[in-house]
Amino acid sequence: MALLTGERPSTRPRLSLDDMAAILGPDWTGGLDPVDVACQRLRDLLECAWPAVLATAGDPLEAITWRAALAVSTEPARIVDMGFDAFATAVRDELDE
Repeated sequence: MALLTGERPSTRPRLSLDDMAAILGPDWTGGLDPVDVACQRLRDLLECAWPAVLATAGDPLEAITWRAALAVSTEPARIVDMGFDAFATAVRDELDE
């Protein structure tokens, strides 16, 4: 049994939005916006990989300052290396653009 499970791929292939719509029918696509789908995928990824970042704002995916901070860097080590003042300045610059 272990040999059989070892041969199986560890991840399931993701279906495209079009493939999902074809499987689930026309009613399924009526209320779906690709932007909403992308936001939900980002939220799901962050919940697994970096949950603390979601706790920084009430609705971080809609917060302009949160998006500006992520535009500066999404690598915690780089943010630490920058230091608070440099990071805050970079976020302010991003907001001014």
